[in-house]
Amino acid sequence: MRRRAEFKIPPQAYVRSGCPPLELTTMKIITALAIIASLFALGSSDPAAEAKSVKFRIKDHHHDNWKLSCNTARHMVQEQGYYPVKAKSCGPTVYSFYATRKGRTYIFRVDSRTGFITRG
Repeated sequence: MRRRAEFKIPPQAYVRSGCPPLELTTMKIITALAIIASLFALGSSDPAAEAKSVKFRIKDHHHDNWKLSCNTARHMVQEQGYYPVKAKSCGPTVYSFYATRKGRTYIFRVDSRTGFITRG
């Protein structure tokens, strides 16, 4: 059986202080920096590519359940580019709004429990 050749630093490569040669230290530093840079590149993403979804929840003290307020739901519709947004009805579970964009008026419904927005 053959023995694998092991890489060993020759004793002449060490300086009197006992440190490895400058080239090996530099290569280790460059390798570590490359690994760190690649982790940052993988971790960061383009914020424009991500979908914008924001949910606002406000505590309803009467039933001890979480739900949106009518005004918060109105702002959620307004953030989608509709202006002005006027409340049509603010019922206990579904809020509906008149919203205008480019001269056309739409009706939106927002579920107060989930924040789900439907145009109808």
